[in-house]
Amino acid sequence: MIKKTIIFIFIFCFTLSFDVTNAEETNSDVTNTEETNSNEITVSNIIIQGNQRVSNNTILSYAEVNQGDVINKNIIRIVIKKLYDTGYFEDISVEIKFNDLVIKVTEKPIISDIKITDNSLIGDDDIFNALDNVGISRTRPYDKNVFDKIEQELVRLYFDRGRYSAKIQSKLIKLERNRVAVELIINEGEPSRIKKINFIGNKNFSNEKLKGIMTLGTKYFFQFWSDKDTYSSSVLKADIGKIEDYYFNRGYIRFRILSNQVNLSNNKLKKHRVEYCKWIDRNKIHGIRSRTLQFELQY
Repeated sequence: MIKKTIIFIFIFCFTLSFDVTNAEETNSDVTNTEETNSNEITVSNIIIQGNQRVSNNTILSYAEVNQGDVINKNIIRIVIKKLYDTGYFEDISVEIKFNDLVIKVTEKPIISDIKITDNSLIGDDDIFNALDNVGISRTRPYDKNVFDKIEQELVRLYFDRGRYSAKIQSKLIKLERNRVAVELIINEGEPSRIKKINFIGNKNFSNEKLKGIMTLGTKYFFQFWSDKDTYSSSVLKADIGKIEDYYFNRGYIRFRILSNQVNLSNNKLKKHRVEYCKWIDRNKIHGIRSRTLQFELQY
């Protein structure tokens, strides 16, 4: 009898404990649901502040939120990200006041004009195209992160034309109605001149023959009208292609460029630069030969 009583008490206690646990879990679920629901509101009105050029309808289309939508903190974060992704705004805040959704924005300035001065080697159109490639043009929003790329992009253009001493100065001028003007002052520098071309290891074709294939080269003192000694990386690339074609067309079918490496070095007066371009010549008769095209540049 005592044994049956102990078993009955154990079963009763276990059942009571299970019911209490279920009740606590149910209460917890109800609490979490209430907290979630308390963070959600139905938008009765949308108020947009701070915009000057971008219309309310445009902002709403980017934000993808409308009156009657149910929103919470997560949706607000998504709205802010979508508006930043447009690139039109410097600062954005979104908050809930009662049942109103308030969107405050600060627009980025618009680039109204780009002025270029002191350029002659590279025309305005080429410079505008280069700027457009990095996201800078008239009527676009001004972005400081993109603006920092201006000098880098233009210096690259001048380096390609052998102007290693070129310098770009950029100025930002603030205008009324949240607009800015960009001024680019260009110092194109002096051109790099080819003083010497030397082919090392060529036994099948003479130096003069290979020089004659190229557009770049040295010039005599009386050839003052010629600019063939003005170094350009794009022209050098084309010249290497011409030399490749010359070999291919004469049966050197395994000829290929092994590397195209540019090394610039200065002398004590900082007036000389040297460029080396190396390739492998695999030909049908003489096996593998090393070729080094050496330029000594002066500017």
